[in-house]
Amino acid sequence: DTYARDVRNSSLGTITANATGDFGQAWGIYVTAVDDAHVYNDGTIYATASGKYGTATGLFGYSQTGAASASNTGTIIVDARGDFGQARGEYAAAYGDATVANSGVIHATAYGYAGTATGMAVYSANGNASTNNSGYVFAGAFGDATGIGGIAAVGDVDLTNTYADSTHP
Repeated sequence: DTYARDVRNSSLGTITANATGDFGQAWGIYVTAVDDAHVYNDGTIYATASGKYGTATGLFGYSQTGAASASNTGTIIVDARGDFGQARGEYAAAYGDATVANSGVIHATAYGYAGTATGMAVYSANGNASTNNSGYVFAGAFGDATGIGGIAAVGDVDLTNTYADSTHP
């Protein structure tokens, strides 16, 4: 019943995903599971969506009934280039606990009119939502931009950032 559980892009791996046309979706790694879902990036992910309402996501983990996590120690670069586009670096969503961690580099940019960019995001329907960032996160948009965000419908939200360098890598 599990579609994917533990998926990893190794430190030697490079993933490139490009979507063109309106409503196009580019996913670097997309993991969904009935039970727990965990996704890891130790390499490089490039995801670009160039059409209107396009979505570019680097790393995504989703669990229907359990916990989900996404962890990045590598580099994630996501760009949404069309109007109303969405760029998401790293995202985990779960019925239970959801966790996102970054010690690498995340760069999310939405260039089009009213675009949205999110570096790290976490959502839990019935558990806790937490992030831990010790790496570099950038989110820039011609609409809304969020570096690190979290929502827990029932549990607690804990967003931790320990990155202190004023320059980027």
